[in-house]
Amino acid sequence: MRYLTITILTFICIQSFGQFNKGDKALGGTLTSYFQSSPEDQGGIVADNSFGLTPSFGVLVSENLEVGGQIGWSSNYLKSISGSIVNESRSNYFSIGIYTQKYFKLSERFLFSVGGNVGLDLGKMKLKVTDAGDPISESEMKQTAISIGVGPGFLFLPSENWAIRAGFGNIGYRFSKQEEAKRNRFTVSYGTIGLGLVYYFRQGK
Repeated sequence: MRYLTITILTFICIQSFGQFNKGDKALGGTLTSYFQSSPEDQGGIVADNSFGLTPSFGVLVSENLEVGGQIGWSSNYLKSISGSIVNESRSNYFSIGIYTQKYFKLSERFLFSVGGNVGLDLGKMKLKVTDAGDPISESEMKQTAISIGVGPGFLFLPSENWAIRAGFGNIGYRFSKQEEAKRNRFTVSYGTIGLGLVYYFRQGK
């Protein structure tokens, strides 16, 4: 019995979950967050925080390439100080987009991935400006944006169908249009962390 138990445990340990098949489907969701702060007496950007939730559904078009669609919601807060002037902006966005993930097998349960996405963001931004605590102006505007991003990640498969996904930073381009202005921005974010859970519907199972 002891040898049988050891054999079973050994089989479980070496079982390969990191191999996908064409036609497998992935249903998941990712939480992303970014928090940065600095002392207010230093001026400049003293707070830059964001939080997002992104459900997704994809299909493996080959053993290591996944494509799919995603929707999401995100919230952002930015505060900057220049002398006695304080600028604050708060925004909330709904997004819809497409994504792709290329997987590279590291071991039986770990994979490295490089992902790309294109999204359309719709939302509102509130701006507030104060001088020594006294309000100067407040405004609210609608905003539409198109964003493109590429970033690395890791996938851990504790079982055949479940996976934990982690993303670290991204390189992106964002074009936004407000009611009175247009803006282009190229970003490199190394502090954004995304954690997600994915369920894989295995082909033929």
